[in-house]
Amino acid sequence: MNKIVINPSTEGAVNGTFYILQRHAENPNIDVLSSNLIHDSRHSEQFKRGLSYNERTFIPMEMEASQFTLSVIETRRWSESENPGSKKGCR
Repeated sequence: MNKIVINPSTEGAVNGTFYILQRHAENPNIDVLSSNLIHDSRHSEQFKRGLSYNERTFIPMEMEASQFTLSVIETRRWSESENPGSKKGCR
């Protein structure tokens, strides 16, 4: 990703820009921001592989991005208290 834009209504990565909700950017827990960036960076990688986000593919793509995020969280040894609910929807 090339830049981060704080946005009041939309979150996600588009054309190398990460759009983050203002309330997420203001969260005092830096791990929330980090996990959002990790998750959406996986979507950027999925698009490079030729996947498209649509009604048929959005659930598997979200699950893959969440699994990727969880693997990074576990590798970096973030505690569950820092990422409550991080395993929801990942398996």
